[in-house]
Amino acid sequence: MLVLRSLNQAVPESAANVIIEAYLSVLKSEGKDSLVAMYAACLREGNGEESYARFLRGLDPSTTLEQKREALLRAKQYNLDVSMIAKLTVSEILKHEFESIPSLSPGQPDITSFASNLDDRDVRLIRSLEWLTVVRETYDEALVRSNDVARYFLALGKANAAHALLKSLPAITADATDDDDNQLLEHDSYHRLFGVFAAHDEIDSVLAAAPKPTATKTDQHAWRKSLHAAVDKTHTQTCALLTASWLRFHVSQRDERGITRRRELRRIRQIFVPDLVLRLHRQLVDNKNYLPDARLLQRALDLTKLVAAEQYHVYEEFLGRDDKPYRLVAYLESVREASLAALADGSSNPFVVAPATAVA
Repeated sequence: MLVLRSLNQAVPESAANVIIEAYLSVLKSEGKDSLVAMYAACLREGNGEESYARFLRGLDPSTTLEQKREALLRAKQYNLDVSMIAKLTVSEILKHEFESIPSLSPGQPDITSFASNLDDRDVRLIRSLEWLTVVRETYDEALVRSNDVARYFLALGKANAAHALLKSLPAITADATDDDDNQLLEHDSYHRLFGVFAAHDEIDSVLAAAPKPTATKTDQHAWRKSLHAAVDKTHTQTCALLTASWLRFHVSQRDERGITRRRELRRIRQIFVPDLVLRLHRQLVDNKNYLPDARLLQRALDLTKLVAAEQYHVYEEFLGRDDKPYRLVAYLESVREASLAALADGSSNPFVVAPATAVA
């Protein structure tokens, strides 16, 4: 058939494609991967890209990034559209993976610890996006697809998997361009979330390095200063996120994908916003004992104003969609305890720390 083509003889396209596809199957079964791109390029009317994408999709999931790069760029030698192949490959992988994933169940899942291991499906989803990071022409698609996968992880409370995904990506935002759907804003919003979690980890690191009671006053003062700086950083970053309408940007609902995206973003806010408030409150209250002034307790009490403010919509996320506001109950109980601590310090107002102990 190829000889006839080289002699400019008429060959029916449909029959020729059947022959080439059959030969491609032989090459794949015999492990002659280096020849697949060359013969896939003989398919006409765009079938070459589709066929080679099917081949790439069938590679071992443990294939390294360098091996993926070599396999994808091999298609370029035979004038195949590399960016189209990468997009088709990822599209089909994600379609297959998400078809086997059960729908999100009602209720609020617990947030997975960052120390938890990823399961096989998590790894497959994360590594599938590597195909879109080989050439810069697919960085826009990498942005969109990584947001899709991150939303899936976060909607399940799997912060560890979402964090691993973001860490695995190159600086795709350097080349990606924002669009009407705010994909770039969404991507940056996830980085802000993990920036807050990193600030909490910093507090834990400082606490773990607490000096012994026999340490010098200089060492103890330096440690308290580091702790105060870490808590202050966490307070600043958390409040900045909560007051920035995090993940509340406009999402078009012209199709099912937009409707699903909007629903997932809402669910993510309901999972993480209350958690961020509770985490910050506990850090402020728990660490007040290590610091000599009452600024942290006052900040914990002032946080209630931010939560209740209409313009930030924070309190709405505590209610959720399961009609069981147990997180709101937990937060109010924590606020009650902080108010009792303020009263115990001599304040006449449960939301204002006594002036005698407060530091300007």
